[in-house]
Amino acid sequence: MKLIHLIPLLAVLIQGTSTNGDPYTECLSETKVNEEDLHYITAETNTALDSKSGEYFLCVWKKVGIINDNGDVIREQFKEFIEDEIQQVRPVTHFMRQYVTATILECDLKREEVQEETAVKVKNCHTKIVVNALLKI
Repeated sequence: MKLIHLIPLLAVLIQGTSTNGDPYTECLSETKVNEEDLHYITAETNTALDSKSGEYFLCVWKKVGIINDNGDVIREQFKEFIEDEIQQVRPVTHFMRQYVTATILECDLKREEVQEETAVKVKNCHTKIVVNALLKI
């Protein structure tokens, strides 16, 4: 599967894991982010921290409980979120759970002064994990 085919899949995964309402649609209407741009940004693993998408991702990550009101990343919630996404596409193996845990620990998810920058860091880590889990593991 080529990366170009992964872009729509990542968009579907991110938009398909909602449990309470639809934070993705809500955040699109609450922020000034262009939906077309998000499809490409979602597949990048190196989105710049000052990306305009930070506002959108901060909104989403807060609504799904990955970033708290202080701007800290809740790593366990992030891990569960990713595993739930992967499970929608393929079974999550023990090895895959180990990979997700190890990669989250490797990612720089320290709170930034600007919370939107933290949100982009989470998005970059998320994309890295999901791309590798779906294409390589």
